[in-house]
Amino acid sequence: TRGVGTLEDASSSSRNAAREEQKVETLKVIAFSYIYSLYTGTAPASPRDTPLTI
Repeated sequence: TRGVGTLEDASSSSRNAAREEQKVETLKVIAFSYIYSLYTGTAPASPRDTPLTI
């Protein structure tokens, strides 16, 4: 049964990695929107409308 436990650990750690990646993407969008608004004086309508080239 040790092998099963190891498998579960692996899958949960990869889930955590995916969650971390999502967090990073969100931070990039927020940072980009912030910088964009600093340069243009207006915030983009929504982060999704912003061409992300980061």
